[in-house]
Amino acid sequence: MKKCLFTAFLIILSALCAVGGQAASPSANDVSPGNISSTSYILIDAASGLVLCEKNADRKAYPASTTKILTGALALEKGELDQMMTATAAAAADIGPDGMNIGLKSGEKLSMQDLLNATLIYSANDAANVLAENLAATRQDFIDMMNAKAKELGAANTHFTNASGIHDAEHYTTARDLSLMARYAMTLPEFRKIVTKSSYTMSKTNGHEARQLRTVNKFLKETSDYFTRVDGIKSGFTSPAGWDLVSAASNDSGMQLIAVVLGDHSEKEVDADSKALLEFGFKSYSVQTLADVGQYVQNISISGAEPDSAAVVAETKLSAVLPNDQGKWDIKKNIQLNSDIKAPVKKGDVLGTLDFVVGGASLGKVNLVSDRDIGAKVVAYTTFGTKTENTAPKLQESVTPAQPSAGKDVQQAVICARTGIAILVILFAVLIINPGKRAKYPKRRYKIRY
Repeated sequence: MKKCLFTAFLIILSALCAVGGQAASPSANDVSPGNISSTSYILIDAASGLVLCEKNADRKAYPASTTKILTGALALEKGELDQMMTATAAAAADIGPDGMNIGLKSGEKLSMQDLLNATLIYSANDAANVLAENLAATRQDFIDMMNAKAKELGAANTHFTNASGIHDAEHYTTARDLSLMARYAMTLPEFRKIVTKSSYTMSKTNGHEARQLRTVNKFLKETSDYFTRVDGIKSGFTSPAGWDLVSAASNDSGMQLIAVVLGDHSEKEVDADSKALLEFGFKSYSVQTLADVGQYVQNISISGAEPDSAAVVAETKLSAVLPNDQGKWDIKKNIQLNSDIKAPVKKGDVLGTLDFVVGGASLGKVNLVSDRDIGAKVVAYTTFGTKTENTAPKLQESVTPAQPSAGKDVQQAVICARTGIAILVILFAVLIINPGKRAKYPKRRYKIRY
């Protein structure tokens, strides 16, 4: 028995080490994407937000038309695609020096869907203005909502003064903040759908015939041996800002990365830098399993049960983008158990959570569940009235607990009944027959005469 218990202990210890192995991302100082012309960039995992590499990611920069990422995301939050909107003279005119536009006219009516596609695909400043004016009481109110949303997403070093990205000294952001806004926008299905389009056909309006718009984001056509498709999302340019590009790409394993490159000197340069960043990410990182379904995590105490502890396992599988070089993994596991866990507990009951954290950022979280049914203690009384604690069957050393047999329960009941009857008979005999009297009056012996 001792040998079996020792073997079980070694198995549990091995499983704990398997889950508890280190796993995470290195800091930006540990890796380098090679020759990047831009002096401000960042590369993140779209699923977790984990930073894979960065340079001057918190330095203030002008976003130009990458501003429209948040304009479009906020429009999808506040409006409906079939909502009709009206262009004002101010919205049509306020496009900035040489600003992109679709020539909207005062009083022209368009659907939000058309305006959103014109904003994100063709980068039309007038379309962005019409969205802002029709989704808030005033255009400034919409801009205020953009700033509030940026802060909500953690973009603490961002301030917008317009919805289109027209240059303004007080209209600024950072590479890190843009990655946060882009990551959020890419969680919206309609946004993802729009930013991958190479063209869009506008509906006929009271001011224009139907017309086709082609994307200004040439990076959508980019190919690579390391990623299978480009998923968008937005380019931008003004003379003070230089060439900016926020891009996303995926590979066959479902890994998606987001790159932000700011302030390059040409469109060709910003596209090359973005490709180099993304390829570095796909070459150096891959999807790794942090926890698998039913994987042992640890034993926990359970009040009112016998035994008073049980194993918890991962309810679901969890994977994350991590370095291929496992020597750079550095992960922390935060286990949060429910307070005052008491028996009975059923197999599959959620008893806590396991969060995998790197540098303060969560890679993901899984529920911790019981791997078996745990019975509660039951108070019972013996034949003599002595109070005992009867419990559910003890947990076996294997994962599946042994179940009590109905036949054994009946046999035990019969044995107890017979034992009780035998004890009562003995007590009765002792009370009725007094051996003391037998000793006092011995039998007389009679002599038989013939």
